Amino acid sequence: MNIGIVVIYPWRLHVEQSRILEKILNEAGHNVCFLDCSGSDNNCYSKLLGRSSSVACKLCKISKINRITRSNIDFIEHKPADVKAVEIDPEVAKGARSSFTSIKRFEAFREEFFLDDDFKGLYSLSKSAYTSARDWIDRRDLDSVFVFNGRMDMLNSIFKACVDAGLKTYSFERTWFGDGFQILRDEDCLGLKYIHSQSVVWKERQLTQEQSNAAAELLYKRFSGTSDNEWRQYTNKLTSSEFVEHIKHELLVLPSSMCEVSNHPDWEMQWPSQIDGFEKIITKLQLDPDQVLVRGHPVWSERIGGIDGAHLNEDYRRWAMEKGYQYIDSSDETSTNQLISQSKVVLVSVSSAAIEAAILGKLVISISPNHFSEAGISINLYNDSELNGSDINLIFKQGAYKNSDVFSINALRFVYLMAYRLPFLSRNIKMDSANSYSLIDGYSSDAINIFMAGRMILDEAYEASNRNFEIDVLKALREQNFKPMHISKIDKNSIVKHRSLIANIVLYLRSFFRKGDSL
Repeated sequence: MNIGIVVIYPWRLHVEQSRILEKILNEAGHNVCFLDCSGSDNNCYSKLLGRSSSVACKLCKISKINRITRSNIDFIEHKPADVKAVEIDPEVAKGARSSFTSIKRFEAFREEFFLDDDFKGLYSLSKSAYTSARDWIDRRDLDSVFVFNGRMDMLNSIFKACVDAGLKTYSFERTWFGDGFQILRDEDCLGLKYIHSQSVVWKERQLTQEQSNAAAELLYKRFSGTSDNEWRQYTNKLTSSEFVEHIKHELLVLPSSMCEVSNHPDWEMQWPSQIDGFEKIITKLQLDPDQVLVRGHPVWSERIGGIDGAHLNEDYRRWAMEKGYQYIDSSDETSTNQLISQSKVVLVSVSSAAIEAAILGKLVISISPNHFSEAGISINLYNDSELNGSDINLIFKQGAYKNSDVFSINALRFVYLMAYRLPFLSRNIKMDSANSYSLIDGYSSDAINIFMAGRMILDEAYEASNRNFEIDVLKALREQNFKPMHISKIDKNSIVKHRSLIANIVLYLRSFFRKGDSL
């Protein structure tokens, strides 16, 4: 088959991903080509993060896919930006909207943003990318395309162009826990349909002893602060504090940054805002204000490009003060895991901290669709109707929730699903730094064909009868005496070469930049 790969933004691991994908696809007998950006006068996502146009383009070209591959490459033909609000195609604008709210740290897109010059630039790029992608598909006679991310501006438009052309279209991204690739068919990187469908299936199947230990190992790293392969994983990076021991609270509220997901239909929140949803739940629980603790999200204190989330931190601080709730600032280094351990109920919107909470036997209540919505680790109350029909007001009267143990087991199974079942070749594509992967020999060259034919779960083993394996590791995690297995180092002779000399030079240079930098 003729298969295309699209990266556009050459950020760290994603260039590595595309190179490995190309190698595996070639080994499986496919012809591979690329669509790329040669530069534009318009402000793209990288430029809007704060770098000057010339610097951003130079750094991008240093890291470009055409520096590390000899495959055929075509380029987007960019048109000058001349956009009026009335001319905007809402479908083409979806990616530009998502990029705009992410960059500006807005929780929702408002109509007046259509008039913003930065949005117009992103939209113009997206429109050019769609047209160029349709031409590229026809010219290369493509059968299928892999698009990095698929959510943002140009990438979203290219993804849409491939779907509109009737191609099998896949988004690829890094996985939750680092190893393997997240590849979703006909969904961008934030798509929840496939993850939810598999969550429903695998939450009913017990883990084997080996699988239980593998999932517990990842959770141990989260709890012990040694997890370094997750992107923006905050609960394990902060420090314990004597201050926390003096805080008395029953309910911990963990709001999330919604800037990236707010425009996505799969993540659509039915409450007017997070605060509205949280307040309705707290009222239903019949708690006194001093029993509620709100923890500002750590990302609000970080600058992404030239913009921080101080306005969001202030919104939640003001809400907490008005209601009489306790509040911990987003910049405070108090351990979120420690706060969870001292809580009875944890209230979230989309925070993955729900996993740690469920593992520790805490009741998790979620107010918005998320990755774990169908995993059976939380009570999901997405609107007034669901809230009014729930019995959560009895939780504190009864002293415990009847399904808390089930939630813990389901959380363990969900971690294994996200780490080993859903990712493509999680046993052979190993993340070895913030910048790179090692491709380990032993994979079948036909694995990608099996995957594209529809069998996307390659690890289908499960335990038919013995539930003690799961219970044992949960007990060990809660009592902080889980013993991680000794992981042997990767045999260098088993590593498959997938980088050129110049790619290794770029990789070396990247090691001097902070994790998350766009170079």
